[in-house]
Amino acid sequence: MLDNAQLTNAMQADIDALRERFPRTADLYREACGVMFFRYGLTPTTNALYQLVRKGSMSVPAEALRRFWSELRERARVDLQHADLPDQVKQSAGQLVGEIWSLARQAADESIAALRQSTAAERDAALTEKAALEKQAAELLLQLEDARTRIASAEAAVAQQREELSAGAAIERETQARLAESRTEIERLQGLIESMSAAHATEIDKITGRVVQAEQRYVDLEKRTLVDLDRERTAASKLQKQLDAERKASASRLEELQGQVQASQLQLARQSRELGGYVAKAELFSDERDRAARQAAECALRSAELGSELAAERAKVAELRGQLERKAPESASVSQASSPTRAGPRRRRPARNKPGE
Repeated sequence: MLDNAQLTNAMQADIDALRERFPRTADLYREACGVMFFRYGLTPTTNALYQLVRKGSMSVPAEALRRFWSELRERARVDLQHADLPDQVKQSAGQLVGEIWSLARQAADESIAALRQSTAAERDAALTEKAALEKQAAELLLQLEDARTRIASAEAAVAQQREELSAGAAIERETQARLAESRTEIERLQGLIESMSAAHATEIDKITGRVVQAEQRYVDLEKRTLVDLDRERTAASKLQKQLDAERKASASRLEELQGQVQASQLQLARQSRELGGYVAKAELFSDERDRAARQAAECALRSAELGSELAAERAKVAELRGQLERKAPESASVSQASSPTRAGPRRRRPARNKPGE
């Protein structure tokens, strides 16, 4: 047998299953009456119906309960009038239905009385809550006035902070301008280095294609040149990475400086000192950039020396080719002079006699 908690949970599950089938509140309360009375054998009351459905006002379950009992009474009356039963059975059934109706009406009256009591209690609680809310509203008004006073003082402090921030913003703009100039110079030098590297690579390819015969002789020199170029490119790449890292560090440092400017004038002075250090770092990177430019110039000088050496080798090859061309006619004349001696008259060998001659 189910206890009260299990019975309540089962009825609640059945009512929840009926919510989609009966969206109207009155229909849902009517079906809830049928579930309680016919499925679980419980007498439906207004309070119990409202606890299960929790929809609409308290007048809706009361009206639904009234209609349920009216319909049940009408159905029972029709069945008794048309049933083929003895009179004694009809009389007993009518008395039973009357008793059920009386009990149901008594239960409904009791539920209505309980509902009225609970409504009165809720009304008293609402009045008490209203008084408490009015008191709380008065306290909130006082707190609002206090908050307005604090807001006025805070606005004055904010105005002062804005003035300090404008001074810091001017310093920041100057720093941004210096950074922009440094970035422009770095980009220009980077483009120059890349163009020089591309020019060197193109020149090396041309020389290699033209001097195919002397490639084996100068392969070591070419490898050393390529190694030097790769070293310079690596140095330039490292320098670029250092500049990018310093740029990111400078950006984050500027954000930190902006926050410190808003805090106090003392932090602003410290930021100025740090900015001086950053300028020193920028000058140091400028020196590094100049050193990279000098190294690129040295690479260009090495490439020029290589071109001179290759030109000298070309001259030697041309001289050797001329010597070969001059010696070719002499060799031809010598071979022609020696050919008659080699092709002199041969001696005739005596003919052999055939057998029988």
